Amino acid sequence: MLLDCSSGIEPFFALIYYKEVMSGQKLRYVNSHLKEELKKLGLDKEEIIEEIESTGTLQHIKEIPEEIRKIYVTAMDINAEDHIKMQAAFQKHVDNSISKTINFSNSATREDVKQGYLLAWENGLKGCTVYRDGSRQEQVLSLNNKKEAEKTVEKEPEQNSHQNFEEIIPPPLPQITEEREHASLNKKEIIHNKKCPECANKIQVAEGCMLCLNCGFSACAA
Repeated sequence: MLLDCSSGIEPFFALIYYKEVMSGQKLRYVNSHLKEELKKLGLDKEEIIEEIESTGTLQHIKEIPEEIRKIYVTAMDINAEDHIKMQAAFQKHVDNSISKTINFSNSATREDVKQGYLLAWENGLKGCTVYRDGSRQEQVLSLNNKKEAEKTVEKEPEQNSHQNFEEIIPPPLPQITEEREHASLNKKEIIHNKKCPECANKIQVAEGCMLCLNCGFSACAA
């Protein structure tokens, strides 16, 4: 990431995103190739950059030519089935397992995830890692999604009255205390105290990574 290199067969998480590091600081990453492309087209306008930063994608921005939109496809623009098929195609030529994330949208249900694992098994994958966007209080990669946050606040009463929480994974997150909020921003402190920032139980630490056997929280220091 320091040298702006590709992360292998993984599609871009987003075209503009933030990475949270050990100190709690968020580093802003902008796709340099897209930035240069927009500049050539005269589309490096502030409102377009802000829209990409808010959503992570440019698929809905009609001002940008279709040929450019077809090139810059992100992890969240691809459905979970396509992620699995991509890993399956790559797996045929690899003896060991592959580090690859199967990205699910925030609206994914338990059944969606189940079908994803079954599809991975049917395609002979040796390993399968799934992640439903926004399912953790602390997310290493995230968007600057102020608009969506505002929409969520506005629609909250309506969602609470109609939403079937059994179909959403995981259940609503517990309230964050001031102590736990501070801990979640400092991975060094979490590793030192060996205390989970989500459920406050003891965590296991190995090779700079931490795992809570109680709630499943995991993260690496780097």
